Formats: sequence, structure tokens, C-alpha cells
Amino acid sequence: MKTPRERWVEAALAAKANPLQVVEASLSAVGDRVRMTSVAEVGGYDTSHRPENFAKILATGRELFRDGIALDRAEYWACLRPATPDGPPYIGPTPVRNLWLNTGPGSTI
Repeated sequence: MKTPRERWVEAALAAKANPLQVVEASLSAVGDRVRMTSVAEVGGYDTSHRPENFAKILATGRELFRDGIALDRAEYWACLRPATPDGPPYIGPTPVRNLWLNTGPGSTI
């Protein structure tokens, strides 16, 4: 049986071979697990979430991994993703002595 990482690599290679294929989720291997993410909402500091927020992610997981992914064991969460108004993050020194910033990467989608 292939590991989630092996299945993820296969899916990534298949998507690269077929550039017209659109996957509306971001995937990354984390140890023997697969992290999937998709939705970014601009909405202050609310970290609540609803089941419909994960519908596209779950559909993509089913499509890519079929029965090779344990969606019944999925963990759901919402987090804050600081972003700057124009996109690029703030990285570098500030006028405050010894204070540097590395914040605001948000999303590149």
C-alpha cells in the first residue's frame, strides 16, 4: 500500500502532466499524513468554520486518493493568515530597535 506522501507525489505529477486539470485545493505532505487546504476568507479574527467550508477539499481528496485516504479521520480547523493589502509580506527591520518583521504572506492564490 502506498503512503499518503507517495499518493500525493503521484497526484502532483499527474497534474503537472495535464496542465488543464484544475485542483481547487493545496496539498502538502506532513510526515505520513496529507494536509489539504483551500478556502481563504477575509473576515477579521473569526476562526470558526462550517462543514461547507471543507466540501471542495474533501471532494478533491476523494478524487485524487479514492479509497487511499481516511477522510473519516480528518481534522478540521480554521486559522488566521495575516496578509498585506497588496500581497507581498513585510520582511525586514522596523524603526523600532531590534524589531524585525516576517509577516503577512497570506495566500498566493
